[in-house]
Amino acid sequence: LVVQKDEIDSILLLNFKQSLQKLKFRGAKKVLSEAYEYILKNDL
Repeated sequence: LVVQKDEIDSILLLNFKQSLQKLKFRGAKKVLSEAYEYILKNDL
């Protein structure tokens, strides 16, 4: 199965946004946002 990196990124971003919407605590959102930014910066 060959999947383009852009497709993977868009799927991950969609899942990430949906996860954020489900979270009720701002602290958790802040931690996830920082973690996601870290992942983007370090291209993990």
